[in-house]
Amino acid sequence: MPGMMRSVTSTSGVVASRSIRCMAARPSPPDLTPVEELGKRLFLDINLSDPPGQACVVCHGLRVGFTGPDQSVNKAGAVYEGAVKGRFGNRKPPTIAYAGPCPKLHQEKESGSFVGGMFWDGRATGWTLGDPLAEQAQGPPLNPLEQNMPDRKKIVQAVARADYAGLFEKVWGKGSLDAEKDAAGAFDKIAKSIAAYERSAEVTRFGSKFDDFWRAAKDKGLDVAKINVPRAGRYENFDDNGSRTGTAQVLHSYTGTLQWKKNEVIYRLEY
Repeated sequence: MPGMMRSVTSTSGVVASRSIRCMAARPSPPDLTPVEELGKRLFLDINLSDPPGQACVVCHGLRVGFTGPDQSVNKAGAVYEGAVKGRFGNRKPPTIAYAGPCPKLHQEKESGSFVGGMFWDGRATGWTLGDPLAEQAQGPPLNPLEQNMPDRKKIVQAVARADYAGLFEKVWGKGSLDAEKDAAGAFDKIAKSIAAYERSAEVTRFGSKFDDFWRAAKDKGLDVAKINVPRAGRYENFDDNGSRTGTAQVLHSYTGTLQWKKNEVIYRLEY
Protein backbone atom coordinates (compact mmCIF):
# COMPACT_ATOMS: atom_id res chain seq x y z
CA MET A 1 0.00 0.00 0.00
CA PRO A 2 1.26 3.55 -0.57
CA GLY A 3 3.14 5.30 2.22
CA MET A 4 3.30 8.92 3.29
CA MET A 5 6.50 11.01 3.07
CA ARG A 6 7.04 14.17 5.12
CA SER A 7 9.93 16.30 3.85
CA VAL A 8 11.11 19.52 5.46
CA THR A 9 13.31 21.85 3.43
CA SER A 10 14.86 24.86 5.20
CA THR A 11 16.39 27.98 3.66
CA SER A 12 19.85 26.54 4.36
CA GLY A 13 19.11 23.64 2.09
CA VAL A 14 19.00 21.00 4.82
CA VAL A 15 16.40 18.38 4.05
CA ALA A 16 14.83 16.04 6.59
CA SER A 17 12.27 13.39 5.73
CA ARG A 18 10.11 10.87 7.49
CA SER A 19 8.12 8.09 5.90
CA ILE A 20 4.99 6.41 7.18
CA ARG A 21 4.30 3.09 5.52
CA CYS A 22 0.96 1.38 5.22
CA MET A 23 -1.88 3.85 5.05
CA ALA A 24 -4.75 3.22 7.40
CA ALA A 25 -7.54 1.24 5.80
CA ARG A 26 -10.56 3.36 5.01
CA PRO A 27 -13.26 2.34 7.48
CA SER A 28 -16.60 1.13 6.21
CA PRO A 29 -19.51 3.41 7.06
CA PRO A 30 -21.10 2.26 10.32
CA ASP A 31 -24.68 1.09 10.46
CA LEU A 32 -27.20 3.89 10.56
CA THR A 33 -28.73 4.80 13.90
CA PRO A 34 -32.53 4.64 14.15
CA VAL A 35 -32.94 8.39 13.57
CA GLU A 36 -30.49 8.28 10.64
CA GLU A 37 -32.37 5.33 9.12
CA LEU A 38 -35.62 7.24 9.58
CA GLY A 39 -34.09 10.24 7.84
CA LYS A 40 -33.01 8.06 4.95
CA ARG A 41 -36.52 6.63 4.56
CA LEU A 42 -37.91 10.18 4.48
CA PHE A 43 -35.21 11.22 2.02
CA LEU A 44 -36.22 8.44 -0.38
CA ASP A 45 -40.00 8.73 0.02
CA ILE A 46 -41.65 9.66 -3.29
CA ASN A 47 -45.01 10.12 -1.57
CA LEU A 48 -43.96 13.37 0.10
CA SER A 49 -44.91 15.35 -3.00
CA ASP A 50 -48.09 16.33 -4.81
CA PRO A 51 -48.50 14.55 -7.14
CA PRO A 52 -46.41 11.67 -5.75
CA GLY A 53 -43.11 10.91 -7.43
CA GLN A 54 -40.72 13.61 -6.22
CA ALA A 55 -38.40 12.62 -3.36
CA CYS A 56 -35.37 14.47 -1.99
CA VAL A 57 -33.14 11.97 -3.77
CA VAL A 58 -34.44 13.08 -7.18
CA CYS A 59 -32.37 16.27 -6.90
CA HIS A 60 -29.67 14.93 -4.54
CA GLY A 61 -28.48 11.71 -6.17
CA LEU A 62 -26.73 9.15 -3.98
CA ARG A 63 -24.20 8.27 -6.69
CA VAL A 64 -23.21 11.80 -7.67
CA GLY A 65 -22.19 13.34 -4.37
CA PHE A 66 -25.81 14.03 -3.34
CA THR A 67 -26.31 16.81 -5.87
CA GLY A 68 -28.11 17.02 -9.21
CA PRO A 69 -27.81 13.59 -10.89
CA ASP A 70 -28.60 14.50 -14.51
CA GLN A 71 -25.54 15.65 -16.45
CA SER A 72 -27.58 17.16 -19.27
CA VAL A 73 -29.57 19.28 -16.78
CA ASN A 74 -26.40 20.35 -14.99
CA LYS A 75 -24.94 21.61 -18.26
CA ALA A 76 -28.00 23.64 -19.24
CA GLY A 77 -29.10 25.74 -16.30
CA ALA A 78 -28.92 23.08 -13.60
CA VAL A 79 -32.49 23.57 -12.30
CA TYR A 80 -34.65 20.47 -12.02
CA GLU A 81 -38.31 19.89 -12.77
CA GLY A 82 -40.46 19.52 -9.69
CA ALA A 83 -43.41 17.28 -8.93
CA VAL A 84 -45.68 19.34 -11.20
CA LYS A 85 -44.74 18.97 -14.84
CA GLY A 86 -43.44 22.23 -16.30
CA ARG A 87 -42.46 23.77 -12.95
CA PHE A 88 -38.74 24.06 -12.34
CA GLY A 89 -36.82 24.89 -9.20
CA ASN A 90 -35.07 28.23 -8.86
CA ARG A 91 -31.75 26.88 -7.57
CA LYS A 92 -29.19 24.33 -8.62
CA PRO A 93 -29.42 21.51 -6.07
CA PRO A 94 -26.44 21.88 -3.73
CA THR A 95 -24.77 18.82 -2.28
CA ILE A 96 -26.12 17.80 1.09
CA ALA A 97 -22.86 16.08 2.05
CA TYR A 98 -20.59 17.83 4.57
CA ALA A 99 -23.23 20.48 5.29
CA GLY A 100 -23.80 19.31 8.86
CA PRO A 101 -21.08 21.37 10.61
CA CYS A 102 -22.56 24.62 9.29
CA PRO A 103 -23.27 26.91 12.30
CA LYS A 104 -26.26 29.16 12.78
CA LEU A 105 -26.07 32.46 10.93
CA HIS A 106 -24.19 34.98 13.07
CA GLN A 107 -21.88 37.97 12.83
CA GLU A 108 -18.32 37.53 14.00
CA LYS A 109 -17.25 40.19 16.46
CA GLU A 110 -13.67 40.66 15.24
CA SER A 111 -14.18 40.78 11.48
CA GLY A 112 -17.83 41.82 11.33
CA SER A 113 -18.37 39.09 8.72
CA PHE A 114 -21.58 37.07 8.61
CA VAL A 115 -20.93 33.37 8.99
CA GLY A 116 -23.14 30.29 8.88
CA GLY A 117 -26.66 29.61 7.75
CA MET A 118 -27.50 28.20 4.34
CA PHE A 119 -28.30 30.01 1.11
CA TRP A 120 -27.54 33.61 0.23
CA ASP A 121 -31.11 34.70 0.93
CA GLY A 122 -30.85 33.54 4.53
CA ARG A 123 -33.85 31.24 4.38
CA ALA A 124 -32.16 28.61 6.58
CA THR A 125 -30.46 30.57 9.35
CA GLY A 126 -30.77 27.95 12.07
CA TRP A 127 -32.49 30.45 14.35
CA THR A 128 -35.81 28.56 14.44
CA LEU A 129 -34.75 24.94 14.94
CA GLY A 130 -31.20 25.62 16.09
CA ASP A 131 -29.94 23.80 12.98
CA PRO A 132 -29.58 25.31 9.48
CA LEU A 133 -29.47 21.83 7.90
CA ALA A 134 -32.84 20.85 9.37
CA GLU A 135 -34.37 24.17 8.36
CA GLN A 136 -33.11 23.64 4.81
CA ALA A 137 -34.87 20.27 4.72
CA GLN A 138 -38.20 21.99 5.39
CA GLY A 139 -38.04 24.06 2.22
CA PRO A 140 -38.44 21.66 -0.74
CA PRO A 141 -41.56 19.76 0.45
CA LEU A 142 -43.57 22.99 0.68
CA ASN A 143 -42.09 24.70 -2.36
CA PRO A 144 -44.62 24.67 -5.27
CA LEU A 145 -41.67 24.48 -7.66
CA GLU A 146 -40.32 21.35 -5.98
CA GLN A 147 -42.37 18.79 -4.03
CA ASN A 148 -45.46 20.99 -3.96
CA MET A 149 -47.08 19.73 -0.77
CA PRO A 150 -49.90 22.09 0.28
CA ASP A 151 -49.06 22.34 3.99
CA ARG A 152 -47.29 20.68 6.92
CA LYS A 153 -50.38 18.73 7.95
CA LYS A 154 -50.53 16.91 4.60
CA ILE A 155 -46.84 16.04 4.88
CA VAL A 156 -47.29 14.58 8.38
CA GLN A 157 -50.33 12.60 7.24
CA ALA A 158 -48.32 11.16 4.35
CA VAL A 159 -45.58 10.06 6.74
CA ALA A 160 -48.20 8.54 9.07
CA ARG A 161 -49.38 6.34 6.16
CA ALA A 162 -45.85 5.21 5.29
CA ASP A 163 -44.48 1.78 6.17
CA TYR A 164 -41.87 3.43 8.38
CA ALA A 165 -44.39 5.26 10.59
CA GLY A 166 -43.62 2.79 13.38
CA LEU A 167 -39.93 3.69 13.16
CA PHE A 168 -40.86 7.36 13.41
CA GLU A 169 -42.73 6.80 16.67
CA LYS A 170 -39.93 4.56 17.94
CA VAL A 171 -37.51 7.46 17.44
CA TRP A 172 -39.70 10.38 18.49
CA GLY A 173 -42.25 8.78 20.80
CA LYS A 174 -45.83 7.58 20.64
CA GLY A 175 -48.20 10.11 19.14
CA SER A 176 -45.40 12.10 17.51
CA LEU A 177 -47.15 11.80 14.13
CA ASP A 178 -50.45 13.30 15.25
CA ALA A 179 -51.20 15.76 12.44
CA GLU A 180 -54.31 17.07 14.19
CA LYS A 181 -52.69 18.00 17.51
CA ASP A 182 -49.22 19.15 16.43
CA ALA A 183 -48.50 19.15 12.72
CA ALA A 184 -45.83 21.83 13.15
CA GLY A 185 -43.96 19.83 15.79
CA ALA A 186 -44.12 16.66 13.71
CA PHE A 187 -42.84 18.53 10.66
CA ASP A 188 -39.90 19.79 12.72
CA LYS A 189 -39.10 16.20 13.69
CA ILE A 190 -39.26 15.14 10.03
CA ALA A 191 -36.71 17.80 9.15
CA LYS A 192 -34.43 16.91 12.06
CA SER A 193 -34.52 13.25 11.00
CA ILE A 194 -33.49 14.12 7.44
CA ALA A 195 -30.69 16.29 8.81
CA ALA A 196 -29.50 13.37 10.95
CA TYR A 197 -29.24 11.20 7.85
CA GLU A 198 -27.39 13.92 5.97
CA ARG A 199 -24.84 14.05 8.81
CA SER A 200 -24.42 10.27 8.86
CA ALA A 201 -21.28 8.53 7.65
CA GLU A 202 -23.27 7.18 4.71
CA VAL A 203 -23.58 10.73 3.33
CA THR A 204 -20.71 12.62 4.94
CA ARG A 205 -18.01 10.00 4.61
CA PHE A 206 -14.70 11.84 4.99
CA GLY A 207 -13.23 9.37 2.51
CA SER A 208 -10.72 11.49 0.57
CA LYS A 209 -7.03 10.66 0.30
CA PHE A 210 -6.28 13.44 2.75
CA ASP A 211 -8.69 11.85 5.23
CA ASP A 212 -6.84 8.56 4.71
CA PHE A 213 -3.55 10.32 5.47
CA TRP A 214 -5.05 11.95 8.54
CA ARG A 215 -6.23 8.62 9.92
CA ALA A 216 -2.90 6.96 9.15
CA ALA A 217 -0.98 9.70 10.95
CA LYS A 218 -3.24 9.35 14.00
CA ASP A 219 -2.87 5.57 13.95
CA LYS A 220 0.92 6.04 14.00
CA GLY A 221 0.61 8.22 17.08
CA LEU A 222 1.60 11.44 15.34
CA ASP A 223 0.33 14.77 16.62
CA VAL A 224 -2.24 15.91 14.07
CA ALA A 225 -4.22 18.10 16.47
CA LYS A 226 -1.94 21.07 15.77
CA ILE A 227 -2.89 21.18 12.09
CA ASN A 228 -6.44 22.08 11.24
CA VAL A 229 -8.27 21.28 7.99
CA PRO A 230 -7.05 23.51 5.12
CA ARG A 231 -9.42 26.28 4.18
CA ALA A 232 -9.09 29.15 1.74
CA GLY A 233 -5.57 28.05 0.84
CA ARG A 234 -4.24 28.20 4.41
CA TYR A 235 -3.47 25.93 7.36
CA GLU A 236 -4.22 27.09 10.88
CA ASN A 237 -1.77 25.65 13.43
CA PHE A 238 -2.66 25.27 17.12
CA ASP A 239 -0.89 24.25 20.29
CA ASP A 240 -2.15 21.74 22.85
CA ASN A 241 -4.29 24.37 24.56
CA GLY A 242 -6.08 25.33 21.37
CA SER A 243 -4.19 28.60 20.91
CA ARG A 244 -3.25 29.50 17.36
CA THR A 245 0.52 29.36 16.86
CA GLY A 246 0.67 30.50 13.27
CA THR A 247 -0.69 30.25 9.77
CA ALA A 248 0.85 28.33 6.90
CA GLN A 249 0.26 29.06 3.23
CA VAL A 250 -0.67 26.10 1.07
CA LEU A 251 1.51 26.15 -2.05
CA HIS A 252 0.30 23.06 -3.88
CA SER A 253 -2.43 20.55 -3.26
CA TYR A 254 -3.18 17.83 -5.76
CA THR A 255 -3.75 14.10 -5.83
CA GLY A 256 -1.14 12.43 -3.67
CA THR A 257 0.80 15.57 -2.72
CA LEU A 258 0.30 18.49 -0.35
CA GLN A 259 2.89 21.23 0.02
CA TRP A 260 2.77 24.27 2.28
CA LYS A 261 5.06 26.97 3.63
CA LYS A 262 5.44 28.34 7.15
CA ASN A 263 8.20 30.55 8.57
CA GLU A 264 10.24 30.14 5.38
CA VAL A 265 10.19 26.35 5.74
CA ILE A 266 8.51 24.26 3.05
CA TYR A 267 6.64 21.14 4.14
CA ARG A 268 5.67 18.43 1.68
CA LEU A 269 3.39 15.46 2.20
CA GLU A 270 3.20 12.60 -0.29
CA TYR A 271 0.53 10.01 0.37
